[in-house]
Formats: sequence, C-alpha cells, structure tokens
Amino acid sequence: MVAAMHGCGGGGDPVDGGALDGADDCATGLVRCGDRCVDVSSSPDACGACDVACGDGEVCSGGMCATTCPAGQTDCEGGCFDTDVARAHCGACGAA
Repeated sequence: MVAAMHGCGGGGDPVDGGALDGADDCATGLVRCGDRCVDVSSSPDACGACDVACGDGEVCSGGMCATTCPAGQTDCEGGCFDTDVARAHCGACGAA
C-alpha cells in the first residue's frame, strides 16, 4: 500500500548490495565492486567508486561524500534517497 501512495513501484533506485551468482553484469545503474553490484551514487561504502568509503558521520549523495543530504532526500543508512521514488526506501528508510 505504501508503494502505491509514493510511486516507488517500477522506477526509482535499484536495490544495491546484491551478491552476484556467476553473472558478469549488474543491473542498470549498478557497478560491480568485487562480488557485489553497488549503486555508487548512494552507497557510503563505495561512494563514487568501489574503493571510496565515506567517513564516520558522512553520507553518500550523488557519488560524493557529504555531511548532510540535499533538500528533499533522507539519510538512509548513510545514503541519500528520495523516499517518494526509491524502491529500497519507499516512503521511509528500509521500506521496500
């Protein structure tokens, strides 16, 4: 029901962090980092590139480490997301 109210269904951010099972390709918008597919635009462990981690108290926004998320986005586990459209954080952090 929350997904219907927020429009998080078909579009938005892909869920990241999924382990690869022998496939070489990651879904559109994700980058292969070791054995995982990662959204480097919002992952605090791979912010902008696989080997770039944000520091304590920082978030990953648009592939760059920052101290706060931009207006209209919410800090969900160190990544900045628009909870109106992000599938992994639909309406609230962690609500897929």
